[in-house]
Amino acid sequence: MTGAIAVASVETTVAALEETHPGLAAMIRGLAVEASFAETNGDAETFVLNIMEGILSAESEDEIFEAQEAGGTSGKDFANRPFTVNDSGIVWRISNIENDKGFPFYAMMTVTEIATGEEVTLTCGGKTFVCVLRALQMKGALKEPKPLVIISTPSPNGAFLSLRPYRVAKTTGKRGK
Repeated sequence: MTGAIAVASVETTVAALEETHPGLAAMIRGLAVEASFAETNGDAETFVLNIMEGILSAESEDEIFEAQEAGGTSGKDFANRPFTVNDSGIVWRISNIENDKGFPFYAMMTVTEIATGEEVTLTCGGKTFVCVLRALQMKGALKEPKPLVIISTPSPNGAFLSLRPYRVAKTTGKRGK
């Protein structure tokens, strides 16, 4: 799906929502523009080419399989692993999942896992997940790195992913208190 097609198909959906759900209509319109911009500027193609180059330049079999994972870890596979993310680590993408229950956008996020300090690329979508992440962006909550965690809840249609704040326990520095 190209950006131009996605924007055109989104406009039909947005027009139907404009009167009853204006905030949602504005969010979808904004995501369509951002995702199309990333796609038409070659960001998506460059990303895939970099993965392919990493695979081909790997020295060992293990490195080949590791390089393949540079494409991103699914949010459901990263559940319950606290991380930090900020605006600069989020790129909106047009989803190629074609079904009537899906959402036409997903986030590709470069995050830092809190436990290891490792930088990880996560891909995550879903209606409420996208809406929560976008709302945090719109409110300015992701200008600085924000600690978050993905919670996966089983559902009949697969996992339902929720994005939640992660609060690091504060220590008092005193033993036994």
